[in-house]
Amino acid sequence: MKFAHISDTHLGSWRNPKINEKSMDAFRKAMERCIEEDVDFILLSGDTLDNVTPSIDVLKISVQLLKEARDSGIDIYYIEGSHDFSSTGRTMLKVLESAGLMKKASVASQAEDGKIQLELLDTGHGAKITGVPGRKGALEEGYYKDLDTEHLEKEEGFKIFLFHSGMSEHKPIEFEHMDGIPISYLPKGFDYYAGGHVHKNMIFEEEGYGKIAYPGYTFPPGPKEMEKFGTGGFYIVEYDGDIEVSWESLDVCNIVRLPCGDEDTVNYDADGKTAIEVESEIRNDIKDADFKDSIVMLKIVGTIEEGKESDIDLRGISEKIKGKGAIAVKTNTNKLYTKEFVEINKNIGSKEELENELIDEHVEQFDVEGYSREEKKELTIDMMNVLSQRKMEDENNNTYEQRVIKETLNTIALKKELEEIL
Repeated sequence: MKFAHISDTHLGSWRNPKINEKSMDAFRKAMERCIEEDVDFILLSGDTLDNVTPSIDVLKISVQLLKEARDSGIDIYYIEGSHDFSSTGRTMLKVLESAGLMKKASVASQAEDGKIQLELLDTGHGAKITGVPGRKGALEEGYYKDLDTEHLEKEEGFKIFLFHSGMSEHKPIEFEHMDGIPISYLPKGFDYYAGGHVHKNMIFEEEGYGKIAYPGYTFPPGPKEMEKFGTGGFYIVEYDGDIEVSWESLDVCNIVRLPCGDEDTVNYDADGKTAIEVESEIRNDIKDADFKDSIVMLKIVGTIEEGKESDIDLRGISEKIKGKGAIAVKTNTNKLYTKEFVEINKNIGSKEELENELIDEHVEQFDVEGYSREEKKELTIDMMNVLSQRKMEDENNNTYEQRVIKETLNTIALKKELEEIL
């Protein structure tokens, strides 16, 4: 038996149409490789689409590629991920399923005792599969708590479980703030656990469980992944008494992290330099470089000694790089500051004095029953600290919003409301 395990294709995730083309090329290459390898079936473990209603162009190419695989006799099974899940069922994945291009692996019913029972689907190739879809903010946790695992664990034969969640015990350091579920939520006794959601390929095992595998993405769905991990891939799994997992890389283009020729450095350091010096350094670095068929990552960090960010001609630099054959240029100046900005922000004492003065002046407008004036002031400061938190590097917008909501409600001790909302 041979099957492919693909996840987090995030088709349609890029606004830049040229980068989107490369994302689709990676999916095309994965499907072609599956056909070449003559796999029996393909598992898509979530976030196949970047949203429930992709563009017509993305949908058209997706249908074409899935159809080619199906016409080759390959069955395709899927679960929804946090991006393409819809509680109403209004997702294009349903349309693709209705067209006979793929089958949903997570087929569930509710027993009389309220427990959720999953059906094990027979692939016809010596494997039975089932799974649980992912939801935003790890809200699938409640699903697992109500899951009837007994009949799943008793079933004999080679079994595969699809899921789209991070594992609390095995989150990579780059995703330490990602929501996750404990391994104990997964039903035991399966031979292969086809995971999704974590954008990094890894495999591990725990007692009572078979191989728990994450293939990561097929193509970076955003700039952060592109900068940290580069191109993606998927797994081909073979079973003949033993499970063998091989990694299939999907290098559809070069990803160049400037400065050129320095594998360890992935940004330009502006500390102690003028804006003109920073620009001159970048232009000198790209002068003789070849960026043909590349996506170029340009990141500048630090504090400019003289001048400001707008004094660096990033548009002109980008055009120069594109003129050398680059598909696209992604610039990142989120951690680039001017000296004046830093000096202002160093004056923490005056900022705190101003905040305390404003809080003291307006605290009586804070209508919280049972709180003294001092308690209201303390609560206001706590709330300000929670709401001023910045998004972590490994957090998407939804995860960040869910975290801030949880911490806000916990701060004002509204436990009941927290449970009802989340």
